[in-house]
Amino acid sequence: MLVKKKLVMKKAIIRLLELSADEKAHQLYKAQLKAQRDNYA
Repeated sequence: MLVKKKLVMKKAIIRLLELSADEKAHQLYKAQLKAQRDNYA
């Protein structure tokens, strides 16, 4: 039972890290896009 709980927690932590990485990538993309638009304005 403890092993199963550890596995569930590990999966949740991995998913959280994946979502965090996606959010950081999205923010970086938005910042780059804004910089490009500012250069053309």
